[in-house]
Amino acid sequence: MRAPCAIHPTTRNGTIGIERPDGLAVVLIDMQEYFTCKLLPKVRKRMVYAQRSVLITCADVNIPVVILEYAGCGSTIPALSTVLGRVARKVIVAKVYDNGFRETRLQNVLQDLGVTSILIMGINAHMCVLRTAKSAVQKGYKVHTSELLIAQSRQEVIDHDCRQWYLENGCLADLPIAVALPDFSYAL
Repeated sequence: MRAPCAIHPTTRNGTIGIERPDGLAVVLIDMQEYFTCKLLPKVRKRMVYAQRSVLITCADVNIPVVILEYAGCGSTIPALSTVLGRVARKVIVAKVYDNGFRETRLQNVLQDLGVTSILIMGINAHMCVLRTAKSAVQKGYKVHTSELLIAQSRQEVIDHDCRQWYLENGCLADLPIAVALPDFSYAL
């Protein structure tokens, strides 16, 4: 079992801050209207706010972002795609399976970027996000996430078994709900 990563509160600019460790990339999974419309409204609002904050930091400090989009389900929602427009190093990868590594170019993209550690954001926490995270761990990547950055359809919190896997194998940070307020920022 891996030791959990440390995510500590800071107060920089009201965004979730990520200090740029070498080899870090953000992987954004299935944030398309087809999926996000199934989230509870308050969960969607909180998660999109947190994800936008991470993406703003990626733009500011040149962290690469890989956007996984389920083929045939549209593009990433405008609330995120507008911020993604500011990210210098971004790649969109289409997928047809829940696992973002299965029959896609995700592995090659991450290797080309020199990635060793990924911060996963997206939906659904118990399906596409989980299967992609499991594959990433099996491939030797350090996986980081937060319950503020991932969600499940029609649920306020991710289910227990799913949450347990993230705690044991990845890096699920237990952040206070106050992270959704503009006064807070977090550094990874």
